[in-house]
Amino acid sequence: MPAGPCYSALSLWTQALLNLMVTIDVDSPLAQLGIPDSNILLMLADDIACNPRNPYPTSVFNDADQQTNLYDDIVEVDYRGYEVTAGSFLDLFHGRHDSAVPKSKRLLSNNQSNILVYITGHGGDGFMKFQDKEEVTSDEIGAAFALMHKEAKYHEMLFISDTCQAASLYGSIQAPHVLSMASSKIGEDSLSHHVDYDVGLSIIDRFTYYLLEFLQGVGPGSKATMQDLITHIRPTPLHSTFNYKVTSLRKPLPKTLVLGFFGDQKRVASRRHQTPPKPQCPRRSGNNFSWNQSVKEIAI
Repeated sequence: MPAGPCYSALSLWTQALLNLMVTIDVDSPLAQLGIPDSNILLMLADDIACNPRNPYPTSVFNDADQQTNLYDDIVEVDYRGYEVTAGSFLDLFHGRHDSAVPKSKRLLSNNQSNILVYITGHGGDGFMKFQDKEEVTSDEIGAAFALMHKEAKYHEMLFISDTCQAASLYGSIQAPHVLSMASSKIGEDSLSHHVDYDVGLSIIDRFTYYLLEFLQGVGPGSKATMQDLITHIRPTPLHSTFNYKVTSLRKPLPKTLVLGFFGDQKRVASRRHQTPPKPQCPRRSGNNFSWNQSVKEIAI
């Protein structure tokens, strides 16, 4: 483990309910494994908990049995709605922010920080879509990571892309000490796992489902390695081809701990001192319309 904190940037770039659920899926185990919320930057392009298609207002479930509400009263979304742009994502790595952007929305990493970057949404060969109207390219991702290395803003980095043709997104990454993982190879789709018929769509991707299956067996102090994670995912029925790329990690994969990216044994103190209120969906006035009362009627 490096001496510095672990940071995670979890990003959703489209407005699909499935991908919103997938992003929140990964946020939950990170917090459970010791990364404080102040070190997790969560970007969601839509408010799934209050989306009219969600029959369970203020709740998000990643399984059809609805056992665990992922959108609990401590979830903090750092960038939401139209704050989630190609520019705001790249600015995290460039460190180029307007003076009005608070520290809680910045990646305050250093040369002792391990960073996990997890992205999901709709993409293609060499690009990822934002808000269905702009894109980030693999070249821009590679250049952003190269700049971070030049400015000594990370110790090691894990880049995970869960999208169609996901392996194309790490093609331009040449910065050292980066492990990249992708849910599909170039030319392949990345597929969903199962459907929640109450919501009316698939609610988790296959890659993320098996990633979480592995993480559920990882606890504080675990000696599980990145090689163990790769071994677990490779044989699973993804219906796509899992790929990974290593650019000179400091240790070989069998000696690189999963908790180096997915947990923080030092439990760095959070910058946020107040527990946020439990999320509430907005109530709409006029014609006696209440979103909370009517969402089941309009969710079709």
